[in-house]
Amino acid sequence: MKINTALLFLLVSAFVFAQETISFEKATFNHILSKAKKENKIIFLDAYAEWCGPCKLMEKNIFPKDEVKQFYNANFINARIDMEKGEGRDIQKKYGVYSYPTYLFLNGDGEVVYKGMGYLEAPDFLQLGSQAKMIGEGGGGKERFEKGETDPEFLLNTAKLNANIDPEFAKKVSERYFQVRKKKAFTQDELAMLFYFLRSENDPNYKVFVNEKPEILNLLPESSYNQFHTQIKLNTIAENAVDKSKKTINEAKFLDDASKLMSVEDAENYLKILKLNAYRSLENWSGYEKAALENYKNGDGFDAKELMTAAFVFAEKISNPTSLKQAVIWTEKALQQGETPDGNYILARLHLKSGNKEAAKKYATQAVKLAKEKGMDASVPEKLLLEIK
Repeated sequence: MKINTALLFLLVSAFVFAQETISFEKATFNHILSKAKKENKIIFLDAYAEWCGPCKLMEKNIFPKDEVKQFYNANFINARIDMEKGEGRDIQKKYGVYSYPTYLFLNGDGEVVYKGMGYLEAPDFLQLGSQAKMIGEGGGGKERFEKGETDPEFLLNTAKLNANIDPEFAKKVSERYFQVRKKKAFTQDELAMLFYFLRSENDPNYKVFVNEKPEILNLLPESSYNQFHTQIKLNTIAENAVDKSKKTINEAKFLDDASKLMSVEDAENYLKILKLNAYRSLENWSGYEKAALENYKNGDGFDAKELMTAAFVFAEKISNPTSLKQAVIWTEKALQQGETPDGNYILARLHLKSGNKEAAKKYATQAVKLAKEKGMDASVPEKLLLEIK
């Protein structure tokens, strides 16, 4: 049989050049997980939003590059899912995706192996994939660390690789690094690692911070060192004042200890922030309610995002009518700084919880309208509208 070589070339070329970008799976998330488990491969998930500019630039400029698509197609099962549509909403909640684009590297059980975010040039995007591949294949260092590895270069690199995906493990690695580190001049990498994981005087690396001060000052102004030291002491005071088991804060102890580092007024302001953060973290909602009312009062002088965060917690967790009215005031003050779908949605939730269906419907409708005008997902306020009706 005579072979038409020209036709064959065209067919082969069409096949090769048809794959113009990373090959993304067209399947459900569960199917992708099953495939990854079956093939023992890592999933690269591009978590994006339709309105996201950097997401579009990655799609246009980076994913089609030969070196990028070849590496990602060879090493991962690739998926690209809109976090504001369909099953993407559940994925967004499960993995806490709040910035776009976010790059999730998952194993077949859906566990996060590595993570990145933002617009990346091709070399950085390839490095991200290489690190994810190494960790996914067991190169993240946990097994080697647990066997007692003390090689400084290994420890430094392992701490870097795991800083975002497993900070508790990375912190332990950094502590061993400074235990075995030989006396020498500090490098920028060492200083960055020390400062990144050091939170209080109760941390093992605090001794390094104090004992190696002369070396640290070769890289850092003494004023910056002292400022960071004061913050460490404050963190320690806050840590010692919070009783996690009882979900309470010993305010008198905090103020007594903190006022030795700063003015009483500054200590009181710091305590307000501590109460908001700690009570929310501890899920002590009555404590959070009291702290928010005390801190925000009528909402004047506060950032819109901060006010809406508190108002949203009230919409979700607080039922006292007087407190809900105050949260309405905060949200209205926030919207004066710029109208947003989120602000109107929160207002709708607050009014509905207070029993004012007419106002709730008004703000939910406005939230839907604004979301659609901005090209954002309107399904959440739309769902609330259905509840109101």
